[in-house]
Amino acid sequence: MHPILLRIGPFELYTYGAFLAVAFLVAIHLAIREANRVGLSADLVADLGIVVILSSIVGARLFYIVFYDLQYTLEHPRELLRLRQTGLVFYGGLLFSVGASLIYGKLKRAPIRLGLDVAAPSIAIGQAIGRIGCLMSGCCYGKPALLPWAIKIPHLEHLRHPTQVYESIGAFAVFLVLIRFRKRKTADGQVIWLYAALYAALRFALEFFRGDNPHILLGLTISQVLSGLVLLAAALLAPFVWVPSKNRQAHAGASKDG
Repeated sequence: MHPILLRIGPFELYTYGAFLAVAFLVAIHLAIREANRVGLSADLVADLGIVVILSSIVGARLFYIVFYDLQYTLEHPRELLRLRQTGLVFYGGLLFSVGASLIYGKLKRAPIRLGLDVAAPSIAIGQAIGRIGCLMSGCCYGKPALLPWAIKIPHLEHLRHPTQVYESIGAFAVFLVLIRFRKRKTADGQVIWLYAALYAALRFALEFFRGDNPHILLGLTISQVLSGLVLLAAALLAPFVWVPSKNRQAHAGASKDG
């Protein structure tokens, strides 16, 4: 583990924050390139990137405080803005950034579904990079494991599943799937739908190997519950994303006649 990437006098650059910054920069760069390919305004995407960065950090931090660190934060309010190493929950950042993106898109009268499709591969590659920062900081660790690739977390006993690496590899695989699929889609909204379904399934499975998340419902962690809700939402939205509108209207008409 290397939680501090660089130290010059009193200045310390934390590895977690550095990888987070790299993840955002790569994601925005990729989104701008994709926007140019599909005919969206690059300036619009760049501005949206700033909205996403700010909203995702706020959402990720709030989720962490509410679900993992509420009592400590209430007792130590100065820790509210501590982002030096860890303290962010991905699903909180995702929900806040999607909400902020929808509002921004409405205000700018931008094609929201197309915009989300443009963003989907960027989110996945950002996750793949960001989880390496988690590995370097020793957070998001796994359960004890006796495996050749198990790793030692300095502040914990026993070798552990490298769940940070698992998710980084999984997110990169999702990224590759989305990159291949984006040119084959038949309607806007399909790329972001595919991302949501794939990542939710990935995260639900990975949580069985995580050793840092408490179980809150039926033996499931917070992230598994949220993943289940995302999968449910994806299933409910599938007809509106994958079935052409003409086919839906014809099916609805046949149902009424019957």
